[in-house]
Amino acid sequence: MGSGVVGRGVGAEWTVLASHRRTWGGPGDGDRQQCEERLHRPEVPPQGPDPTVQTVAPRHVHGVGRMVSPSVGPPPRLVPCVRPLWAPSGQTFGAADWEVFRIGDRIFLAVANSHSYDVGMQLQNDSYVINSAIYELNVTAQTFVKFQDIPTCSALDWEFFSVGEDYFLVVANSFDGNTFSVNSIIYRWQGYEGFVATHHLPTFGCRDWEAFSTAAGSYLIYSSAKEPLSRVLRLRMG
Repeated sequence: MGSGVVGRGVGAEWTVLASHRRTWGGPGDGDRQQCEERLHRPEVPPQGPDPTVQTVAPRHVHGVGRMVSPSVGPPPRLVPCVRPLWAPSGQTFGAADWEVFRIGDRIFLAVANSHSYDVGMQLQNDSYVINSAIYELNVTAQTFVKFQDIPTCSALDWEFFSVGEDYFLVVANSFDGNTFSVNSIIYRWQGYEGFVATHHLPTFGCRDWEAFSTAAGSYLIYSSAKEPLSRVLRLRMG
């Protein structure tokens, strides 16, 4: 796919910079096979007590975990027993992703809700067109309080990024109950107005967004679970 304008906003637009096709095969196929073999290889439980394992109280974690000594055996690993701390005050629906971010001295948490049906229920088209939520941390109450609801279409990912002094959230909308061809949307931070939609980007079964910057400018890359292409978009200021 060649370059072209895919989303416009006030004073700026996002253009497709490149498309990359994902394939399996060639010299790297052996690496993939070895990786799959390692993933499916059953672990052999150790016989008797492991002298390299010790019980510790990890910092900043409520509970007790087990850590392997770094001097013997495999690399250190920590398996903490954690209790909820500052949990959001609200329900989630098929939550597929959490994104934590900071604006000034405020801390936010965005959840991508993907569907609102339970197992055994008859699916409805509107089971996928639901709100995803943004929560703000209330330190005094020690909880995340709902800050804003945003309509989404089976959202699978949130990505927070900044350009200069402006802050943005982009959502990966994947399915509206009828088609995978739905717009993913970039929201701009507007202070007391919250996040306001500024760019609508045509996507197909969008699964993930990643933002990055170079000396040449600001970029977004998205991947799809429904087509063999990943696209790179570049911000062009008007």
